[in-house]
Amino acid sequence: MARILLSVAMHRPWSPGHSLAPALASTGHAVEVFDYRGADNPHRELLAAVDAFRPQLHVVYGGEIYTPDLIRTVAAKNVFNVLWYPEVIPQPPPELIELGKAHDLFL
Repeated sequence: MARILLSVAMHRPWSPGHSLAPALASTGHAVEVFDYRGADNPHRELLAAVDAFRPQLHVVYGGEIYTPDLIRTVAAKNVFNVLWYPEVIPQPPPELIELGKAHDLFL
């Protein structure tokens, strides 16, 4: 099975990571959660989590604080990146489009 790093909010009891992480783990994958909203330095701490866990798949749920360059840095470590953006935006802002393009898959 795959090693999945899930970048998701966990800072509140109703945050989506509390349901997404167990759902992914229930399929037999090894899942590590990175709470980017709870991090002091999310960019540095994400790269440290990638180095420590060595995921094959990085699923970003939301990820509004990430930059395309950060995602490309993660990709350079042989990690497949998925951006799961949870809101429907008829005309997404240019920065969201650029962030989506930096990922291997944008949902």
